[in-house]
Amino acid sequence: MTLNPSEASSKLRSAVTAASRGLVDREPLVELVALSAVAREHLLVIGPPGTAKSVAVRRIAQATGGRYFEYLLGRFTEPNEIFGPVDLRKLREGTVETDVSGMLPEAEIAFLDEIFQGSSAILNTLLGILNERVFRRGHTQLRCPLRICVGASNSLPTDESLAAFADRFLVRVFVEAIDDPQLETLLDSGWKLDHSKFSELASMNDIDALAEVAQNADLSSVRPQLAHLLRILRSAGIVLSDRRVVKAQSLIAAAAVVAGHSRPSHADLWPLIYVVPTQEQQEIARENLRDLLRHTENVTLPAAAEDASAGPLVRARRLALSASELLATPPDGDGETAQNWRLKLEGVVREIDASFTVETMPSNLSLQIIWHFREEPRVPVAVVASGETAKVLAKKLLASDHTKWTSWKGVAISDAIVLLGEAESLPWVDGVNYLGSDERAPHLLLPTNREPNVPSDLLQQALIEQSPFPPPLAFIETRNIVVSLSQARELSRDVLRSWLLTAT
Repeated sequence: MTLNPSEASSKLRSAVTAASRGLVDREPLVELVALSAVAREHLLVIGPPGTAKSVAVRRIAQATGGRYFEYLLGRFTEPNEIFGPVDLRKLREGTVETDVSGMLPEAEIAFLDEIFQGSSAILNTLLGILNERVFRRGHTQLRCPLRICVGASNSLPTDESLAAFADRFLVRVFVEAIDDPQLETLLDSGWKLDHSKFSELASMNDIDALAEVAQNADLSSVRPQLAHLLRILRSAGIVLSDRRVVKAQSLIAAAAVVAGHSRPSHADLWPLIYVVPTQEQQEIARENLRDLLRHTENVTLPAAAEDASAGPLVRARRLALSASELLATPPDGDGETAQNWRLKLEGVVREIDASFTVETMPSNLSLQIIWHFREEPRVPVAVVASGETAKVLAKKLLASDHTKWTSWKGVAISDAIVLLGEAESLPWVDGVNYLGSDERAPHLLLPTNREPNVPSDLLQQALIEQSPFPPPLAFIETRNIVVSLSQARELSRDVLRSWLLTAT
């Protein structure tokens, strides 16, 4: 029966959505398994144990009704465990044949964990299945219905012979453990996942119908654009093998078909990112190709397409949303609720620090500090003045009793003065702000009557890391700048007069 590609695509979309539901941050993996099956290519997923790699593949196999085979390979795994035992009945007749019932040669979707632990006998036999969809062993030679084999490992192999085998897996996906801000979501979704069931929403016939259309797709209009992208990658030091370059077209054609596009276009070039073999090179590729992949669009595989075209930006949006939600609802007091809130916010900050440098920080992660009035002011230990107010303060100091100067130390920058001293001795003019210390942030002076919308210790940590000068630091709210107090010195009239002459 000839299936309508549009209908098949719709059914595959439903299957992918159902299989992804409850898998936190694994939607791209599920979608790429489906894409690879349509493209008749294999996928390698790299990540630590326990990161839902097998669950993602198992669920898409269930949603598409594919015959599924899964196995954890080890150093002592025998070929019989993967391909089936020798058929004893045939052996008595003098023929060495393999009984493949329920084994990998009969599978339509396969998942092989720790795939690089397999022996040479297993990997050599597997190579024929991956490349030709043919199983050969003894007198046994049969066609395999395999649409996709997903291999998994904790890391990419460094052995040259294994690297050659790994190159047969065109698609590369890298996964990490779920980050702190999503732990509650992981716990809730993981619990529901163990109790959730869904029926078959698509079939291998749907995947085959899409694959047939993809194999006959006309890529002539996108090949010049694809070549341009490949040249940009080469200029960035990423040179793909000829095999990977040619086979990337099958993923692009499949992406167009599952998205319902009549022919591949620039909106379907995003799978090229997943052809890049290492995680570091994929990040470089995303950065260099971001502007050229801005037209990416795929209604059936939205998470994978978005991750390919804007991976770091997608992460930044999620972090910004998590931070904004937390900062919008700060709890009162220091109880358990407040402690949990702080831990969540610290988790977001740690993830931001681990994901981005100051130079690569997306603008939406540069969170604006919002100040609120404190019910109980801090004890003043410094006074700060900027602009014209600083000049007025300097003139008042020059006119004051010199005996008070021995209790003060100060720092002067181009348009601001910070004066340190006992609370009772600090001078006042209209427009100055008093600063105090916080027991949670002893190396940061903050306005005595104002409180930031982030914990003061986290603010101190961030400012110290970003400041080129050593602590202690003083935050000047009116200028939104930080001044190092490490060079604070006793005041002198000559220094003040000189500052007044040069102050901007």
